Parts: sequence; C-alpha cells; structure tokens
Amino acid sequence: MTGTEIFSRRGLRAGSGRCYLWVVARRASLSTPAIVLRTVDFGESDRIVTVLSRDFGKFTGIAKGAKRSRRRFSGALEIFARIRLDFQRRRDSQMAFLERAVVRAPWPALVQSIPRYTAAVHVIEVADKISVEHEVGDDLFQAIDAALDCLGQADPGRFVLRLFELSVLAAGGWRPRFDVCVVCGRAPAAPGHAASLDVDGGGVRCARCARDGGLRLHPETLGCLQLLEAASRNHRAPRFEVEGEIEAWLECRREAGPGAPASRSRALPRVDQELRTALVLMLGPHLRSPLRALEVLPHLRAPGEGIGKNLGNGSEASFAEQSVEATGEVAAADRVEAAHMEWGPGQLG
Repeated sequence: MTGTEIFSRRGLRAGSGRCYLWVVARRASLSTPAIVLRTVDFGESDRIVTVLSRDFGKFTGIAKGAKRSRRRFSGALEIFARIRLDFQRRRDSQMAFLERAVVRAPWPALVQSIPRYTAAVHVIEVADKISVEHEVGDDLFQAIDAALDCLGQADPGRFVLRLFELSVLAAGGWRPRFDVCVVCGRAPAAPGHAASLDVDGGGVRCARCARDGGLRLHPETLGCLQLLEAASRNHRAPRFEVEGEIEAWLECRREAGPGAPASRSRALPRVDQELRTALVLMLGPHLRSPLRALEVLPHLRAPGEGIGKNLGNGSEASFAEQSVEATGEVAAADRVEAAHMEWGPGQLG
C-alpha cells in the first residue's frame, strides 16, 4: 500500500451550533518480505535494524519498544531472520519507522552448527556489502533468500556458497563468462594449457591470451565454474541436486584422468581453494569493503562451547553479535548518533 490514508471526523464546535469536518492525514503503512542484515540495540527498549527487502531494497529503520514487545516483533528482528515487515517512511527522517514484523521462515537452524553459521554470516555479509540503500533488486533478494533456505535445511556442501556467489554476480548484472575466452572468444581450455582468471574482463582467458599475474585455473576448477555458472541460470534447480551433479562430474574426471589415484585425490583441495579464491576475486570490485566473515568466524567460540560443537544452548544471539562485531560491519555509533539527531531523546523513551 502506498500514498496517504485520509480519515474524516465530524463534530460540533462548542457554542456555535455549527458542524465542522476535520480531515486527518496519515501516511499509509508499507509491507514487504525482508531479510535482517544487522541490528543495534538503542536505548533501553528500541532497536535499529538494517534489512534487505524485496520491494524497497536495503534500508534502515527504528523499532520502538522492540526489546519488550512480544506482539509486534517477537523473535523477528534477529540476524538471518526472514520476515514480513510493516513500516512507514517519513519525509523528515532517513530512517523508516518499523511497525510490525512476522517471521516467514525459522532462523534458529542456522546457528545449530559452526559450518551453517559461518556460511550464513558469509551470505549476510555479501548481501550487505554488495547492496545499495533503497536500490530495488528482486533477483538479489531471491538469491539471498534461497541461500539461507538451503543452509537452514542442512550443513553447506562444497558448492553451495560458490553457487550463491555466482547468483549474486548475475543478479547485479555482472554474470561472468567461463565458457569462452573474454579476449579472443575461443574455448578457454586446451590440453596442457591452463586458463587464467580475468577479473576486469569478467571471465577467463585462454593460454594464448593469458597475461602475467592472473590466477591460473586447474582444468577441474574451470569445469566446476562452467557447471556452476550454468546452474545459476536455472533458479528452480535444487542446490543439493546441483552439488550432486558436480560431484559426479568430478568423480568421472578423477577416474578418467591420468596419474595415480593418490595424486588425483590431492588435486581436490586445490580445486576447492581455487573456486573460492576465483569467486571472491570476481565479487571484490562490487563490494564496499573486503569480505571478512570467512576469515574471522572459524576462530570464534560461543560461550562454553568449542569449535565444532552445536550452538543450541541459548547463546545464539550473543554469538551472532560477537561475529558481526568481529567483521567490523556494524557502525553502531554512527547509527545511534543518527537516531538521536532524527528522533531526539524525548521521542525514544
């Protein structure tokens, strides 16, 4: 709903005997599916929340009384939460006024294990750093939503995050080309010659067009990139099914390739590392700052827990705040200062 709602009320002015009509204008509420990216507690009961919405892009709003309200925001304003958000925009404020939020999909499963949690924080960090305030992008929202849905079902496989990163690049209009050389248009791979990554060109170069300094790609790495890029075009393809197809392709390559089985198996970690490095490099020019979650999170421990143990001990929220602070992405002071300037201490009690 958009625009302005008009309400009328009739009444008698005392002593005049005349009937007057008062017209009261109130801005209508807006509603959209959204994903919570960041939260900052403000004052005793309020919370400042940054979300990525399907219909209005990324924006920040203030939820008054969020920490005490069980009716309007119960369990909804937490990192990873996928919600239906009702809010108002005000002309004299940079922040939206959040009225109500309802959870669309449960989020606690994302903090039940270190692999899920680490992957989910990476998804949220990419979403936050690649999106622009109020820039609407339905494809980006769908990519983030699908990735969190997949991680909520099971621990991430080898290719879930790589498929997500390619989907994000495609949503932003930066879909890379791995099937042909970006310079000459020939097939990038040839027997005995490795292709190399060309970040500026948005794809790969063949051995003939390769330049110094480019990341050389193992043939299996290039093949995986091609399969992942094709899968990212099919939004209906289940993530687990895509992983199975790529694993089967790699197994065929291992069985058909030359060399002893032990030497072929040692190539697998190299493929995983090259895939991760290649896609992080492709994302780099489109991010506001470098990605930190995958480097920081493996070193974090929930209170009373060790790495590799479940986190289902009630410490999900504190562990989430710990990791978000570690990535350096919550500009709490700036947002709190902005809220004070816009809303004033008297309106935030």
